Amino acid sequence: MKKITLLGVLLTTLAASVVRLNAQSLSGLVSLWHGESNVVDSVSGQNGTLQAQQVSYTAGEVGQAFNISGGIATIPDSTSLEPTNITVQAWVKAASPGAYRYIICKARGAGGVSYAFYTGSTGGAIFFVNLLNGTAGDTFAPSPSAPTTIWDNNWHQLTGTFDGVTSHLYVDGAEVGSGLATTNTNPIDYSSPQPLIFGDYQVARGLPYLGGLDEVKIFGRAL
Repeated sequence: MKKITLLGVLLTTLAASVVRLNAQSLSGLVSLWHGESNVVDSVSGQNGTLQAQQVSYTAGEVGQAFNISGGIATIPDSTSLEPTNITVQAWVKAASPGAYRYIICKARGAGGVSYAFYTGSTGGAIFFVNLLNGTAGDTFAPSPSAPTTIWDNNWHQLTGTFDGVTSHLYVDGAEVGSGLATTNTNPIDYSSPQPLIFGDYQVARGLPYLGGLDEVKIFGRAL
């Protein structure tokens, strides 16, 4: 009979913990775009296309990544991209992209948004959702802004969540803060749904994000 060492027990326990954590971290995963020289969704087949030549591929946080320099990638609308509770997660890398630049956007109607990562008025990073049937001032549920120091030309992970009431933003796993609409408790507005877009606000473009984007994930729950 082999002697079981304390080190062996510890390693076995650690390995089991890692497996459990990985399973938990992927629970509810709807879509995942690795950016490995394509816009293929490796989870549910929500494959996209490049709408302009100003999207290439570069070394990413994991393998390759999207290198966005004025173009966009679009993923056709799907009910799987319209969950009631949501988490959007991605690695980003840029140097001072500027204010009101859209990194990831679920477009709606001719000029609306259901949810998005964008840089906001300060040029940092914000996650927000727009809620259904609100009045002026109570449809917008934004997180606080991450500082502009995230744009240091290194990879950083953004995670935005909405649990049906409150939006949260995390940078590299640490919470920046949370926010909610003033009085509106309705769900996310998915009326007149349009594509999910990497790199801008709408298909027509106009508020481009210039930088790297990698490992884009959509979860149908608030992590």
